[in-house]
Amino acid sequence: MIILLILLSTAASAVTSSAISNFKNHYDDPAILRNETWPKINFPYESDTTDRVYLWDESSKTLIDLKLSGQSKFSASLNQLFKSVSTVDTQGNLITSSIIVTSLNSNKTIMYLANQKDCISEDVKIEITVKEFIDRAFDPQYYPTFHFAGQHAPVWDQETLYNVINDVNSQGKIRSSFFYRIDTGSLRYNAVYSDKTQVYDFGQGYVQTNFTIKDFQIKECPQNRQFFE
Repeated sequence: MIILLILLSTAASAVTSSAISNFKNHYDDPAILRNETWPKINFPYESDTTDRVYLWDESSKTLIDLKLSGQSKFSASLNQLFKSVSTVDTQGNLITSSIIVTSLNSNKTIMYLANQKDCISEDVKIEITVKEFIDRAFDPQYYPTFHFAGQHAPVWDQETLYNVINDVNSQGKIRSSFFYRIDTGSLRYNAVYSDKTQVYDFGQGYVQTNFTIKDFQIKECPQNRQFFE
């Protein structure tokens, strides 16, 4: 399940995240709804999403580009998951840092680490299908810390209102927020609050895509392709 949550939300960076109090002032209202009447996040069973990672700078009131990008692929029909993390060079090109592919058919994961030029495979035990994961992804029955918080404009995008889901800890503090479009349900931002606020911009959100098994094979790891057949 941990792998699934990582694939869902972020392009995993090691940056710590200040400015939490400023964001919390916007979103510390109690939950408005806790049931199936929430506006849904659009999450197709066959979907591809990319994200760009930023840090909110409270002094300048701007987002600082961390030059990190991620891509996630979800296929319910193939029961496969894909996650890549890249850095962005001065020309705007993506340089792959790592790729993780998980087959929930064979319960195997392959990880490619670019700095080591190494492929690592291991068995995993995840008793859920990709379809089940997508069905449950933002459902408070499975994630009771999720609260629908109404419609708000984030401080870095004040001209646009979004539906907001907050992840709230047992002390009532907001750990992260998902901002998604009111008209289409497309996920736009995931803000993660810590010492500083990290913002993942998902652009168009989860985009409906037609996949083949080749879309989940790591070309740098040809010896492991049979695990995903």
